Amino acid sequence: MLDYVKFLRGYRMIGPIMKDRTEALLVPVDNALAECMAWGKQDITKHQFLKILEDKNVLVFRTIDDFAKTKAEKKTQKETEGN
Repeated sequence: MLDYVKFLRGYRMIGPIMKDRTEALLVPVDNALAECMAWGKQDITKHQFLKILEDKNVLVFRTIDDFAKTKAEKKTQKETEGN
């Protein structure tokens, strides 16, 4: 099976977004999907693609606000665990 996540990391479309090395998709889903389909010469659905990312623990945000909310939640969680 093709490793789409490794491919996307190589082109810096996936990368760490927090100090704990949490990774996220850094480009729009449709762009990443198109790149992977061209590279792998296979048709995959958006649903299949999102499932692959989920299975590899790669976060996908709909908006920058979703990202900011998740980052704030992780920060709050970490502070709570530290006390």
